[in-house]
Amino acid sequence: DYNNVPNSQDGGFDAPGAGMRKPDGTFLNLGLSTMFWSSSSSSPADAYSRRIDVSTPVVTRAAGNKSSGFSIRCVKD
Repeated sequence: DYNNVPNSQDGGFDAPGAGMRKPDGTFLNLGLSTMFWSSSSSSPADAYSRRIDVSTPVVTRAAGNKSSGFSIRCVKD
């Protein structure tokens, strides 16, 4: 149950380990990390993403295939 994975709230943001869906439809890293899309493309086929692991406070940046399924964060103005 990835909704119950503990996460550091030192920065005021909680990101449970939702994992990701690969372009072939398989899922990876449920309970371990969350990948978030950014609004920036790195190429016609890829966009930048941010990865947050539940076991470390580090956020990494990578390019992901736009056919992948990553999480999004909605922010209310």
